[in-house]
Amino acid sequence: MFKYRSGWLSDVRYQSYYQQLGIIKQPKRQQTVVGKILLAELLGLPEQQFLTNPEFEIGPAGKPFFSHRPEYFNISHSNQLVVAAIADVEIGIDVEKQRSMTLSKYQRAFTAAELSYLRSLTPTRQTVELLRLWTVKEAVIKQQGLGLFSAGPRSVAVTVPRMEAATYKQHCFAIHFLGIDTAYVGSLALNEIK
Repeated sequence: MFKYRSGWLSDVRYQSYYQQLGIIKQPKRQQTVVGKILLAELLGLPEQQFLTNPEFEIGPAGKPFFSHRPEYFNISHSNQLVVAAIADVEIGIDVEKQRSMTLSKYQRAFTAAELSYLRSLTPTRQTVELLRLWTVKEAVIKQQGLGLFSAGPRSVAVTVPRMEAATYKQHCFAIHFLGIDTAYVGSLALNEIK
């Protein structure tokens, strides 16, 4: 089971935190603050307490984890949107703002089956599906606690065209697409399918 929440940096409810922390013109730090607030909401904790004592540590590969809680979490942000998710199993999440992406620029990130699928699409549909595939790959890699370039996006193979599962080093992952906003694509990867 998993839950997720999203928040916009421009949301008026976060402005007092930005002022209090002196980060009015610092969007990267604002993304961190909003991510922590979203986690607090998902866990039912007071926001202020969670901002000062977020209850997590950083793993060897840089992935944060709760030090004294059974839940797993992951946070992603793109532009003005932040998404946080928690689950009872390892989780990875990625969100990206819709944008034009050309297959020629990103083809090294995809397996032969994924490339064949993408090449069969109209240019407009190809752009949408390319970004969906990209978010799936990034969500799986984040679920593993790795960085995109240390694992390599091609190392994640996604079932196409449905994209309901992915594999990485012989491990299978369930994929869920998040209905957040029409201008964004979001994917969530849960640990191995049993």
